[in-house]
Amino acid sequence: MSSFRERAAQISGVLHARVAETAAAVQELALDDVIPDPENPRRDFDEEELAGLAKSIGRRGVLQPITVRPANEDGKFVIRFGERRWRASKIAGKRTIRAIVSETASEADNLVEQVIENEQRADLRTSEMVEAVQRLLKEGWSKKAIAEELSCKPAEITQFAAAPDMAGYLRDLIDVWPRRALYDLHIASRKHSEAVQRFVASRREQGVTTAAVANFVRGLKDPQPPKAVVRPVETPVPKPVETASEARGDPDQAVSDPVPASGRGKGRAVAPAAPAVPIVTVTVGGRNGRLILPDTVSVLFEGADEPVTVSASEVRLFDAAT
Repeated sequence: MSSFRERAAQISGVLHARVAETAAAVQELALDDVIPDPENPRRDFDEEELAGLAKSIGRRGVLQPITVRPANEDGKFVIRFGERRWRASKIAGKRTIRAIVSETASEADNLVEQVIENEQRADLRTSEMVEAVQRLLKEGWSKKAIAEELSCKPAEITQFAAAPDMAGYLRDLIDVWPRRALYDLHIASRKHSEAVQRFVASRREQGVTTAAVANFVRGLKDPQPPKAVVRPVETPVPKPVETASEARGDPDQAVSDPVPASGRGKGRAVAPAAPAVPIVTVTVGGRNGRLILPDTVSVLFEGADEPVTVSASEVRLFDAAT
């Protein structure tokens, strides 16, 4: 027996002992005066199990009384614990059932006790536990408090609480695939939605194990951001220009033209180069490159309210620390 079932059995025993101490006596109630609780977390009952229980009740009767609330305004007793025994008694053809009439502290407390009762006698389906946890959360219970009351790990309550936020194709498998596996796929789908959908579609018929899902999730890789493309900077080469004397064809005047020796060559002088666009070296992803500047840039001068558009060639970089 699991630790959860052991703890559930202990708590259920304490609850029933407390009920027995406060109840006046076990009563024999007409089956038609007893009705199921519409808020019972269990929604489905196994027909084969009910048939087997009905045979036992037919031979020995109901050994443990069911627990009901006091009669309502319609004279009906709403079942707190024991709906399976009540259903099986009807199948067995019984007309009455042994019952203890007891109040409950609150709807939330009653729900917790019903969850424990159902888990002790026959496991609730995952979808039924999801609904029960959602109702307790709406009642203001914290996940930690729910875990303590049900004697289970907080992580289990977190998994039940996450079910309503799962994608439809995962919720459809809530009572088919392991709860932890579905939770892991739900978390993974936030970054890898398409990969998770393909995985589920390929395994829908054969099913999965928690270990298989864990291996699949570990194999997923986070999408990488696109790398920056570094383009080489081409520095324009200024074209040589003719001097006035060369244009007139005067060889003597060409010698007297004030052209630096370094600029002379084959009778032609090179005009001063236009100011070059500043070269900015950058590092992207461990690779070095140059920043490509547009022809014009906006500059907000000190004391000005609006930026001014200037040619990039007029910009000079300086070290702010110097």
